[in-house]
Amino acid sequence: MENKLNTDCKQKNSSSGFQKVLKIVGNIIFACIVLLAIVVVFSLAQFRIMGGQPKILGNYMFIVLSGSMNPTFDARSMVFVKPIDSEQIKEGDIITFRGQGSSESLTTHRVVEIRETPTGEREFVTKGDANDVNDPYPISAEKVVGRVTIAIPYLGALLSYAQTKQGIMILLIIPGGLLILLQIHRIFSLLMQAKREKTEGKSEIIKS
Repeated sequence: MENKLNTDCKQKNSSSGFQKVLKIVGNIIFACIVLLAIVVVFSLAQFRIMGGQPKILGNYMFIVLSGSMNPTFDARSMVFVKPIDSEQIKEGDIITFRGQGSSESLTTHRVVEIRETPTGEREFVTKGDANDVNDPYPISAEKVVGRVTIAIPYLGALLSYAQTKQGIMILLIIPGGLLILLQIHRIFSLLMQAKREKTEGKSEIIKS
């Protein structure tokens, strides 16, 4: 009988410990998501106020407008592009680059070949993963904005919405409200725990 009780207690303690670990991990993940949302929103707000391209943690944020990179990522995805030296680019990298001449249009395609010009400069032959042929013109190093570090599907739609006044307000209020609720939940949990410990302490004194 005693062995059974000990086993039950061990299982109960193990289950309780696992639940605590899950709760802690869940809180950490939730806090990271909220923090990331706040950083993105403030970056977008700064972009609206100061001008320029939205940037977070050293990466530019761009919305993919076409499906030329399917299935790697679809239209309306958000790509994070990190500025790098052209010497670090290699075949297979996905880069974002400006158009020919004075065009400021941006394209994000994969590097399929690296060439060297007669003057010793690098240029890149690019191609969309969904396209059958290479892009018509090689890309000079000066046209390269950076290399894609990550692409998040459909997040581009959120970026477009966040660039509106209504979007900025909503996206600021929601993360802020979530942080407040999280803090209220933590405070409430601490108060309940303190109350339980106080009640258990009184019970032990009465039994004694």
